[in-house]
Amino acid sequence: MSSISYNFTIIVSYRNTEEYLSKCILSVLKQSIGFEKKVQLILVNDHSSDCSKEIADFFAAKIPDQVLSIESKGNGVAAAKNTGLKFAYGKYINFLDSDDYLSNDALEKVSSFFDSHSDVPLVSIPMEYFENQNGPHMLNYKFENTRVINIIDEPSAIQLSSASSFFLKEAIDNQEFDEKMIFGEDSKFVTNIVLKYHRYGIIHDTTYFYRKRIKQNSSMQNTYSQEFYYSTFIDEFLLRMIDEYAVDGEIPRYLQNIVAYSIQW
Repeated sequence: MSSISYNFTIIVSYRNTEEYLSKCILSVLKQSIGFEKKVQLILVNDHSSDCSKEIADFFAAKIPDQVLSIESKGNGVAAAKNTGLKFAYGKYINFLDSDDYLSNDALEKVSSFFDSHSDVPLVSIPMEYFENQNGPHMLNYKFENTRVINIIDEPSAIQLSSASSFFLKEAIDNQEFDEKMIFGEDSKFVTNIVLKYHRYGIIHDTTYFYRKRIKQNSSMQNTYSQEFYYSTFIDEFLLRMIDEYAVDGEIPRYLQNIVAYSIQW
Protein backbone atom coordinates (compact mmCIF):
# COMPACT_ATOMS: atom_id res chain seq x y z
CA MET A 1 0.00 0.00 0.00
CA SER A 2 1.49 3.33 -1.07
CA SER A 3 1.78 6.29 1.27
CA ILE A 4 -0.76 8.39 -0.64
CA SER A 5 -3.21 10.52 1.29
CA TYR A 6 -6.83 9.54 1.89
CA ASN A 7 -9.85 11.37 3.25
CA PHE A 8 -10.28 8.71 5.94
CA THR A 9 -8.30 5.98 7.61
CA ILE A 10 -10.48 3.45 9.43
CA ILE A 11 -8.48 1.28 11.86
CA VAL A 12 -10.15 -1.96 12.91
CA SER A 13 -8.36 -3.99 15.57
CA TYR A 14 -9.78 -7.47 16.06
CA ARG A 15 -9.39 -10.56 18.18
CA ASN A 16 -11.53 -13.63 17.51
CA THR A 17 -14.45 -11.82 15.89
CA GLU A 18 -14.87 -14.00 12.81
CA GLU A 19 -18.68 -13.90 13.22
CA TYR A 20 -18.81 -10.12 12.92
CA LEU A 21 -15.75 -8.88 11.05
CA SER A 22 -17.11 -9.13 7.50
CA LYS A 23 -20.15 -7.00 8.31
CA CYS A 24 -17.90 -4.43 9.94
CA ILE A 25 -15.61 -4.28 6.90
CA LEU A 26 -18.49 -4.14 4.40
CA SER A 27 -20.00 -1.18 6.26
CA VAL A 28 -16.82 0.72 5.39
CA LEU A 29 -16.58 -0.48 1.80
CA LYS A 30 -20.20 0.50 1.09
CA GLN A 31 -20.03 4.07 2.40
CA SER A 32 -22.00 6.60 0.35
CA ILE A 33 -18.95 8.87 0.10
CA GLY A 34 -17.36 6.18 -2.04
CA PHE A 35 -14.50 3.92 -1.02
CA GLU A 36 -12.14 4.08 -4.00
CA LYS A 37 -9.22 6.45 -3.41
CA LYS A 38 -10.99 8.11 -0.46
CA VAL A 39 -10.76 5.55 2.35
CA GLN A 40 -7.87 3.54 3.76
CA LEU A 41 -8.89 0.52 5.82
CA ILE A 42 -6.34 -0.97 8.23
CA LEU A 43 -7.17 -4.36 9.79
CA VAL A 44 -4.97 -5.17 12.78
CA ASN A 45 -4.87 -8.71 14.13
CA ASP A 46 -4.60 -8.80 17.92
CA HIS A 47 -3.50 -12.45 18.28
CA SER A 48 -6.68 -14.10 16.98
CA SER A 49 -7.01 -17.86 17.18
CA ASP A 50 -10.11 -18.17 14.97
CA CYS A 51 -10.54 -17.38 11.26
CA SER A 52 -10.62 -13.59 11.64
CA LYS A 53 -7.17 -13.20 10.07
CA GLU A 54 -8.27 -15.12 6.97
CA ILE A 55 -11.20 -12.72 6.56
CA ALA A 56 -8.92 -9.69 6.87
CA ASP A 57 -6.42 -11.18 4.42
CA PHE A 58 -9.20 -11.86 1.91
CA PHE A 59 -10.25 -8.21 1.77
CA ALA A 60 -6.63 -7.03 1.69
CA ALA A 61 -5.93 -9.29 -1.28
CA LYS A 62 -9.09 -8.13 -3.04
CA ILE A 63 -8.37 -4.38 -2.57
CA PRO A 64 -4.59 -4.21 -1.97
CA ASP A 65 -4.24 -0.48 -2.66
CA GLN A 66 -6.61 0.52 0.14
CA VAL A 67 -6.98 -2.39 2.58
CA LEU A 68 -4.05 -3.37 4.76
CA SER A 69 -3.98 -6.54 6.90
CA ILE A 70 -1.25 -6.44 9.57
CA GLU A 71 -0.24 -7.97 12.88
CA SER A 72 -0.26 -6.00 16.12
CA LYS A 73 3.14 -5.03 17.48
CA GLY A 74 2.10 -5.81 21.04
CA ASN A 75 -0.68 -7.38 23.05
CA GLY A 76 -4.10 -5.90 23.68
CA VAL A 77 -6.42 -3.49 21.92
CA ALA A 78 -4.37 -0.37 22.74
CA ALA A 79 -1.24 -1.84 21.14
CA ALA A 80 -3.27 -2.92 18.10
CA LYS A 81 -4.64 0.60 17.62
CA ASN A 82 -1.18 2.09 18.02
CA THR A 83 0.13 -0.32 15.38
CA GLY A 84 -2.60 0.79 12.99
CA LEU A 85 -1.79 4.47 13.58
CA LYS A 86 1.75 3.96 12.29
CA PHE A 87 0.33 3.11 8.85
CA ALA A 88 -2.46 5.70 8.76
CA TYR A 89 -2.41 8.23 5.90
CA GLY A 90 -5.95 9.58 6.14
CA LYS A 91 -6.80 13.18 6.95
CA TYR A 92 -9.37 11.85 9.43
CA ILE A 93 -8.86 8.78 11.62
CA ASN A 94 -11.45 6.42 13.15
CA PHE A 95 -11.10 3.31 15.33
CA LEU A 96 -14.10 1.16 14.40
CA ASP A 97 -14.67 -1.87 16.66
CA SER A 98 -14.64 -5.16 14.78
CA ASP A 99 -18.08 -6.33 15.95
CA ASP A 100 -19.81 -3.01 15.18
CA TYR A 101 -20.63 -1.14 11.98
CA LEU A 102 -21.32 2.32 10.55
CA SER A 103 -24.45 3.61 8.85
CA ASN A 104 -23.93 4.03 5.10
CA ASP A 105 -23.74 7.82 5.19
CA ALA A 106 -21.46 8.19 8.23
CA LEU A 107 -18.26 9.16 6.39
CA GLU A 108 -20.11 11.50 4.04
CA LYS A 109 -21.70 13.35 6.97
CA VAL A 110 -18.42 13.51 8.88
CA SER A 111 -16.50 14.80 5.86
CA SER A 112 -19.11 17.51 5.29
CA PHE A 113 -18.92 18.57 8.94
CA PHE A 114 -15.13 18.87 8.88
CA ASP A 115 -15.37 20.91 5.66
CA SER A 116 -17.54 23.42 7.51
CA HIS A 117 -15.70 23.28 10.86
CA SER A 118 -11.99 22.97 10.21
CA ASP A 119 -11.11 24.08 13.75
CA VAL A 120 -12.56 21.05 15.58
CA PRO A 121 -10.21 18.20 16.54
CA LEU A 122 -12.81 15.44 16.36
CA VAL A 123 -16.39 14.71 15.39
CA SER A 124 -18.62 12.18 17.15
CA ILE A 125 -21.81 10.42 16.08
CA PRO A 126 -24.55 8.81 18.18
CA MET A 127 -24.32 5.15 19.21
CA GLU A 128 -27.25 2.74 18.92
CA TYR A 129 -27.25 -0.69 20.53
CA PHE A 130 -28.29 -3.76 18.54
CA GLU A 131 -28.51 -7.57 18.89
CA ASN A 132 -28.98 -8.33 22.60
CA GLN A 133 -30.04 -4.77 23.48
CA ASN A 134 -31.69 -2.10 21.38
CA GLY A 135 -31.91 1.64 21.76
CA PRO A 136 -29.67 4.67 22.24
CA HIS A 137 -26.49 4.81 24.29
CA MET A 138 -26.75 6.61 27.63
CA LEU A 139 -24.64 9.51 26.38
CA ASN A 140 -26.76 10.21 23.30
CA TYR A 141 -28.61 13.04 25.04
CA LYS A 142 -26.24 15.59 23.55
CA PHE A 143 -27.05 14.68 19.93
CA GLU A 144 -30.17 16.83 19.53
CA ASN A 145 -28.69 18.61 16.55
CA THR A 146 -25.47 18.87 14.58
CA ARG A 147 -23.17 21.44 16.15
CA VAL A 148 -19.88 22.20 17.90
CA ILE A 149 -19.77 21.59 21.66
CA ASN A 150 -17.67 23.83 23.87
CA ILE A 151 -16.99 21.83 27.04
CA ILE A 152 -16.53 24.99 29.11
CA ASP A 153 -20.15 25.89 28.37
CA GLU A 154 -21.43 22.29 28.34
CA PRO A 155 -19.30 20.29 30.79
CA SER A 156 -21.87 17.49 31.00
CA ALA A 157 -21.62 16.75 27.25
CA ILE A 158 -18.93 14.10 27.67
CA GLN A 159 -17.57 11.92 24.86
CA LEU A 160 -15.55 8.79 25.67
CA SER A 161 -15.70 6.50 22.63
CA SER A 162 -12.96 6.56 20.02
CA ALA A 163 -14.97 4.10 17.91
CA SER A 164 -17.80 6.58 17.34
CA SER A 165 -15.42 9.51 16.89
CA PHE A 166 -13.47 10.72 13.87
CA PHE A 167 -10.22 12.54 14.61
CA LEU A 168 -8.37 15.15 12.63
CA LYS A 169 -5.00 13.46 12.21
CA GLU A 170 -3.18 16.68 13.07
CA ALA A 171 -5.08 16.83 16.38
CA ILE A 172 -3.86 13.38 17.37
CA ASP A 173 -0.32 14.69 17.00
CA ASN A 174 1.98 12.08 18.56
CA GLN A 175 -0.55 10.80 21.07
CA GLU A 176 -0.93 7.04 21.46
CA PHE A 177 -3.31 4.73 23.29
CA ASP A 178 -2.09 3.79 26.77
CA GLU A 179 -0.98 0.16 26.47
CA LYS A 180 -1.02 -0.32 30.24
CA MET A 181 -4.81 -0.07 30.17
CA ILE A 182 -6.81 -3.25 29.59
CA PHE A 183 -10.02 -1.23 29.43
CA GLY A 184 -10.73 2.47 28.88
CA GLU A 185 -7.78 3.20 26.63
CA ASP A 186 -10.14 4.95 24.21
CA SER A 187 -11.70 7.07 26.98
CA LYS A 188 -8.27 8.33 27.98
CA PHE A 189 -7.28 8.97 24.36
CA VAL A 190 -10.44 10.98 23.59
CA THR A 191 -10.39 12.89 26.88
CA ASN A 192 -6.83 14.10 26.38
CA ILE A 193 -7.75 15.57 23.00
CA VAL A 194 -11.02 17.15 24.15
CA LEU A 195 -9.38 18.73 27.21
CA LYS A 196 -6.62 20.12 25.02
CA TYR A 197 -8.96 21.81 22.52
CA HIS A 198 -12.05 22.33 24.76
CA ARG A 199 -14.38 21.56 21.88
CA TYR A 200 -15.54 18.85 19.51
CA GLY A 201 -18.22 18.36 16.88
CA ILE A 202 -21.33 16.18 16.93
CA ILE A 203 -23.56 14.96 14.09
CA HIS A 204 -27.10 13.98 15.02
CA ASP A 205 -28.39 12.26 11.87
CA THR A 206 -26.03 9.34 11.27
CA THR A 207 -25.28 6.30 13.43
CA TYR A 208 -22.61 4.10 14.94
CA PHE A 209 -24.15 0.66 15.57
CA TYR A 210 -22.80 -0.84 18.80
CA ARG A 211 -23.26 -4.57 19.23
CA LYS A 212 -24.34 -5.92 22.61
CA ARG A 213 -23.50 -9.56 22.06
CA ILE A 214 -25.98 -12.29 22.90
CA LYS A 215 -23.04 -14.56 23.73
CA GLN A 216 -21.73 -12.11 26.36
CA ASN A 217 -18.17 -12.86 25.24
CA SER A 218 -17.10 -9.28 24.64
CA SER A 219 -14.32 -7.98 26.89
CA MET A 220 -16.19 -4.68 27.12
CA GLN A 221 -19.43 -6.31 28.26
CA ASN A 222 -17.65 -8.29 30.97
CA THR A 223 -15.62 -5.36 32.23
CA TYR A 224 -17.61 -4.39 35.30
CA SER A 225 -17.28 -7.85 36.86
CA GLN A 226 -13.50 -7.74 36.60
CA GLU A 227 -11.14 -6.51 39.33
CA PHE A 228 -8.99 -4.53 36.88
CA TYR A 229 -11.85 -2.10 36.26
CA TYR A 230 -11.71 -1.00 39.88
CA SER A 231 -7.93 -0.76 39.94
CA THR A 232 -6.19 -0.16 36.61
CA PHE A 233 -8.99 1.89 35.03
CA ILE A 234 -9.43 4.14 38.04
CA ASP A 235 -5.69 4.52 38.63
CA GLU A 236 -4.55 4.89 35.02
CA PHE A 237 -7.45 6.95 33.73
CA LEU A 238 -9.53 8.77 36.34
CA LEU A 239 -6.87 9.56 38.94
CA ARG A 240 -4.19 10.22 36.35
CA MET A 241 -6.48 12.66 34.50
CA ILE A 242 -7.26 14.45 37.77
CA ASP A 243 -3.55 14.77 38.57
CA GLU A 244 -2.76 16.07 35.11
CA TYR A 245 -5.57 18.56 34.62
CA ALA A 246 -6.32 19.88 38.12
CA VAL A 247 -5.17 23.48 38.56
CA ASP A 248 -4.72 24.78 42.11
CA GLY A 249 -6.94 21.98 43.36
CA GLU A 250 -9.69 22.77 40.85
CA ILE A 251 -10.76 19.87 38.64
CA PRO A 252 -12.30 20.87 35.28
CA ARG A 253 -16.08 20.39 35.39
CA TYR A 254 -15.93 18.31 32.21
CA LEU A 255 -13.57 15.88 33.94
CA GLN A 256 -15.78 15.86 37.04
CA ASN A 257 -18.64 14.68 34.85
CA ILE A 258 -16.48 11.91 33.40
CA VAL A 259 -15.59 10.71 36.91
CA ALA A 260 -19.26 10.76 37.95
CA TYR A 261 -20.33 8.89 34.81
CA SER A 262 -17.63 6.24 35.34
CA ILE A 263 -18.46 5.74 39.01
CA GLN A 264 -22.17 5.24 38.35
CA TRP A 265 -21.39 1.98 36.53
